Amino acid sequence: MSESSGESDAREGLSRARIEQRLLANSGLIIAARVVTACLSLAAIPVLVSRLGVAGYGTWEALLALASLTSMFQGAVSGTLVWRVSEAYGTGDIAEIRRLARLGAGASWALFGLLWPLAWVLRGPAVHFLRVSSETRHVASEMFPVVAALILLGGLSETLEAVVSGCQRTGLVNVVSAIAQIL
Repeated sequence: MSESSGESDAREGLSRARIEQRLLANSGLIIAARVVTACLSLAAIPVLVSRLGVAGYGTWEALLALASLTSMFQGAVSGTLVWRVSEAYGTGDIAEIRRLARLGAGASWALFGLLWPLAWVLRGPAVHFLRVSSETRHVASEMFPVVAALILLGGLSETLEAVVSGCQRTGLVNVVSAIAQIL
């Protein structure tokens, strides 16, 4: 039996309406998450400068930039997860999505276990490389592994974001990202 033209048009309209609804929801979530993230950044800078001073804030940002190098490995994990989860989502393989989520979380923990001790070992050379003043060198060398740990633990959030994104929920990814930055 063939479908009548009216039934086909109704299904297409529902499909189109569903797509438009998801597009609007995702767009709204993306905008909301970016507004929250921007407000958080704007609120954090004066607090950090008042507590650390201008020179201390510069040291903080330099440590953060150097420690951020550890996140380049997580980018490969996240990118692969989005690709593989999208494929599993497209075929409706929920078991594979769950397996990939566990695998991504395991990879994030493995990166943490490998790179965080390295941050402790390299904290002195890192502070020397950044030419931190002698007055703040000790504090900066203690801060470097902590900052690296925070960035590495952010890999768990990136794993969750990759799984959610792979399941075609891009707006929700931005909300998860904004919440992770708040925490």
